[in-house]
Amino acid sequence: MTSWINFLLFLVLQLCFLSAATTNEHDDHPLPTVHVINALPKSSKAMNVSCSSNTIDIGEQSLVNGEVYKWRVSQRKLHYCVAIWERFFASWHAFQPRRDGNHETLFWMVEEDGFFISWDKAKWILMHLVQKETRTDAAESISCGLSGRMGSILATGTAIGIGRINGDGSFPVQ
Repeated sequence: MTSWINFLLFLVLQLCFLSAATTNEHDDHPLPTVHVINALPKSSKAMNVSCSSNTIDIGEQSLVNGEVYKWRVSQRKLHYCVAIWERFFASWHAFQPRRDGNHETLFWMVEEDGFFISWDKAKWILMHLVQKETRTDAAESISCGLSGRMGSILATGTAIGIGRINGDGSFPVQ
């Protein structure tokens, strides 16, 4: 008799744990739509953007100034994007569940001087700043640039990398 009670108690506890895990993973907030906006100068060549998570490849698009790459988050997991334009590249966390999970829409605007995030397209927050340097020797500086300008990145809480690509398409060794 006590073995049946222990068995039933075990099953009830298992169901409670399973229910709690499922509730935390799928809360009531819908997953957002992410918009990556090319706001680089009109004279810039197209920016190629590729986004994915660890399990899903969302795809790649080529954007000229003013165009938008839009996709819907399908899992409450980290999603990241890589952008390449002219001889420069950048990568960033496009969707972070803790930061963005309570929003229906997420906007990223890529400008010459930085990356901006917004959840309503009215208030923009600078997430990554590209600062100008006075040094002009790219070989001696550990720096990166946007649209031909040298700069160094000030990280402000979201992972990002920006750098130069060599003329042959390879990445510089530092």
